[in-house]
Amino acid sequence: MQNLKLEFEEGAAEFYIASLARGILEGMKSGALNAETGIWSLGRPVFRNTLTTLPISAELKEVLESFEELDALTELGIDLQPTLQRMIDTLNRCQRSINVDASLIIRAISP
Repeated sequence: MQNLKLEFEEGAAEFYIASLARGILEGMKSGALNAETGIWSLGRPVFRNTLTTLPISAELKEVLESFEELDALTELGIDLQPTLQRMIDTLNRCQRSINVDASLIIRAISP
């Protein structure tokens, strides 16, 4: 089994993390991803702990922390659509404010 590793310049972290989060949220909103898959893709502690070392905006941190909120809303049977849209709107603002000229490298790594 191969693992994929994403590599990007530290200054581009905000853009690529926001892009990843937006893709997951859009997938959840459209029904292509179920809520549990989407929530735990970025809501896992190992991912959140890594983010504490990166220079990302408070807005992006808030969106990423909201993945836990999605879990609670799902357990309560509350419609996720308004929250998903609010998170996507915030990511739109984040991405518009970023000027990225950095490249993204994806490497397949065999154990």
